[in-house]
Amino acid sequence: NDQLKAETSFNTELGVSFKKENVFARVVYYNRNIKNGIDYNNIDNNFFNFIQQKVNGIEIEIQHPINEKHQFSLNYTYMNGQETNQNRVTNTDTITYNYLLKRPKHSLQLQYNIAHKKWEVCLSGRYISSRYDVGGYATSDVKLDYYTLLNAHIQYKENNWLSFFVDMQNILQDRFQEIYGYNTMGRTIQIGFRLH
Repeated sequence: NDQLKAETSFNTELGVSFKKENVFARVVYYNRNIKNGIDYNNIDNNFFNFIQQKVNGIEIEIQHPINEKHQFSLNYTYMNGQETNQNRVTNTDTITYNYLLKRPKHSLQLQYNIAHKKWEVCLSGRYISSRYDVGGYATSDVKLDYYTLLNAHIQYKENNWLSFFVDMQNILQDRFQEIYGYNTMGRTIQIGFRLH
């Protein structure tokens, strides 16, 4: 529908950043009030302007190349949200949910890179806190568990045109869902080579 349009009635971001040589750090506080968000009416199967959201939180980012061989980065986001919407169980009245669908309150990502002669190693971790997703038609929302991912990528550069690698995802074999009802893959390992 071309006439539907979400409006941001209030949007604030306040931040501070620090940079010295190759070290970078940033902290940002944000606050958004959105009115007339777009929703879907399950009764007449049509989109309409309705949702109102209040979202605030903080983002922290740090990048620190320790030296030429070691580099470290961190990202953290805290998100607090509230949404006034059509009741997803009754589809008739209005309700305020004290969370945002599919969006975690806490998310953290870490990455550590090591480079030594012909070797490169990248270790990364990701933590996503519990969050809610739609449980189905006319049913309550479902809480999805938190999950933690640990990944690694190792590469050996034989020469200027050939390198070998091992890529490992979800090393800890964490079982989780990003969308309700759809499991993600478990541990995966790829071994291969690249021609440059």
